[in-house]
Formats: sequence, C-alpha cells, structure tokens
Amino acid sequence: MSRISRRGINYVIKYEKEKGREPIDVSKSDSHIGFDVISTGEKEARTIEVKATESETGIPDAFSTEFTRDMKFVASHLYIWSDFSTKKQSFV
Repeated sequence: MSRISRRGINYVIKYEKEKGREPIDVSKSDSHIGFDVISTGEKEARTIEVKATESETGIPDAFSTEFTRDMKFVASHLYIWSDFSTKKQSFV
C-alpha cells in the first residue's frame, strides 16, 4: 500500500470517529475485498472504499475487486482524499 493511500485511510478513520462511528481498517484483510474500512454507527454499517491521491486532477483507477459481477460498486460509500502538497482537501 502506498504512503498516500495509508494517509487517506487514516484520515477517513479519524473522520468516521469524529462523526461518532466505530471504524475498522480492513484494507489488508483478504476477507473484505472491495473496500478499505468498515464503520458502524447507531443506524448503519458502512463499507467504505478510500481513493487517495496527490494529483490535482483525477483519482486512482478502481480495481476489478471493487465491483460485483454485474458491475455494481461493492462498497456502500466512496471517500476521495487528496493532498496537493500544502492544500489538503477531502470529498465525502
């Protein structure tokens, strides 16, 4: 996993905790393919795919494991985190 991907996942975990949910990093787990974080709250459990980039344009490509056979996104939520050197932005 790249340094920027790790930073993006760490940001999402922090964000989810701030919103009162309990996130778990499953990005290295073989049993949770297609998303990076499982976050539970009072009303729902979220499966979150994190895309992180240092580029000012575009996001990293999706992997085939992030889609079902009928081309639906596996995760229930997609978080895009970007770090443009000194400018930090996130889109949830």
